[in-house]
Amino acid sequence: MILEHCKCRVPHGDSLGSWVSLQRVNLKGIRDDPSSYEDYQIERFNILNNMGFDWEVNRHGDEDWENMRIDLEAFKLVNGHCNASTLDSDNKQLGNWVFTQRKALKGVRDDQSAFKERQVRRFHLLDEMGFAWEIGRGYRNV
Repeated sequence: MILEHCKCRVPHGDSLGSWVSLQRVNLKGIRDDPSSYEDYQIERFNILNNMGFDWEVNRHGDEDWENMRIDLEAFKLVNGHCNASTLDSDNKQLGNWVFTQRKALKGVRDDQSAFKERQVRRFHLLDEMGFAWEIGRGYRNV
């Protein structure tokens, strides 16, 4: 089930997503104190860790943000750009998210010290995708 370039992230809300969330809750502390865990739990942790399991995705709403970023990657594969529009009825939610990211993270490029580590990380993830931080006035991409 693991594909090349997979980050071991699944949508929240289905049975696999629930299982993944449970693994994060039950096994995340092993790094800090393995002595308080059973051998089978440590083995499960190691298997997931070796697969690239992301133990931190639930922190601070990152899971929802990451799911939208993955949706934007899929949008880019189909459309060749990251400019999801709020005017596109098929991608309105993604367009709103893109608009929000531009507004919230645009200044990171100029002064990273004024932003929290999470915001800087998000900026770089989007920037690496070719995210357009500024769009000309009246731009429409529907």
